[in-house]
Amino acid sequence: MDNNAGPKVARVFDCYTVFGAWPNRHARISTEELVGTLDKHRVTKAAAICAEAILGDSTAGNNQACAAAREHPKLLPVPALNPARFPQCMQELERLGPEGMRLFACFPETQEWSPQAISFRQLLYALHGMAAGLMVEATRAQTITELVRAAAETEIPLVLLGVNYHNLGEALAAARFYPQLYLDTHLLTAVGALERCVELVGGDRVLFGSGFPLGYFSSAFLRARFAAVSAEQLARVLHDNMAELVKGLACRS
Repeated sequence: MDNNAGPKVARVFDCYTVFGAWPNRHARISTEELVGTLDKHRVTKAAAICAEAILGDSTAGNNQACAAAREHPKLLPVPALNPARFPQCMQELERLGPEGMRLFACFPETQEWSPQAISFRQLLYALHGMAAGLMVEATRAQTITELVRAAAETEIPLVLLGVNYHNLGEALAAARFYPQLYLDTHLLTAVGALERCVELVGGDRVLFGSGFPLGYFSSAFLRARFAAVSAEQLARVLHDNMAELVKGLACRS
């Protein structure tokens, strides 16, 4: 794909990529393959989560993410935590916080735990104390509502991964209630969905995410790139919003 065709794109910050093996999705990609895809599409920076940290040993997986980022500066390591494995998730947070990590990820649907769990609330309070942010898988009905209710007392930045046709209305309503809520774009496949998010949530709270390799990078990228938004809004969605979120979290620590 030629990034010189169509609307001009100066920089891209992908808020959601994964590397490693994801058996149930028949996906497996090395960090070199991930970076190769990012380079092909001229992505400036990408948040990278290790599949092992989501599906298995979070400590080992998060160490892989940190090692990958040291080898490939294009990658921003995002450690994954699993509240179902309490207190290990708290220990992992305590281990990584001093290393400067300020953006983490949780996958309640994949890891099969509820945002209403007391272990998740304790994790949220700890993240609040660190002035950290959290990216959270949210593809099913009611997940967003439960997340916002759990986080309401902390008001930490929450990035919803996987907002889609079925829960878009719930996400839009939650964004009005929770001012630190961000929406990722990788499953916004319905015509006009991304534009509606920019209109109703605000151009500064929509983040481009590809979900690669669990989804096709080009599909997610082209939907965002050719959305009917202004050039300024496009630049914010594709790069600036995620860059400012990460920078803001670093400054708060």
